[in-house]
Amino acid sequence: QRSILISDSDRLEIDDKIFCRGVAAIADNDNAQLVHTLFGVRSKQVLEEMPSTDAISYLSGLIIGADVTGAVKIFSGPSGSLPPIQIIGQHSLANLYTLALNHLGIETTCHDPTKIALSGYATLHHYLFGANN
Repeated sequence: QRSILISDSDRLEIDDKIFCRGVAAIADNDNAQLVHTLFGVRSKQVLEEMPSTDAISYLSGLIIGADVTGAVKIFSGPSGSLPPIQIIGQHSLANLYTLALNHLGIETTCHDPTKIALSGYATLHHYLFGANN
């Protein structure tokens, strides 16, 4: 919960609108250096241009936005399109990835990680021990 990038990190709630501003800031500037952009958030707080309560959401948007835009560049086909992305993960983090991808115009579907794991275990059990066990 402590950070040199955020002056007061006691608030951990994410504001979707500010989060999407962070996603857009990194996605709109292909040449943006993530580290420079991250420390720019701290500068904005020092100059009182951004309250620390907004910085958490904005930083999260920058980091997840960088992850998502990097993956899109790697995995998109020649046309630049992607099939719907399947997201498996802890609810709050999966929601942020969904928000970021949807903000970039990419369709997503979220899945419950517990159900996915149990399904995998059942399949493995069936494979190893057959249908009768």
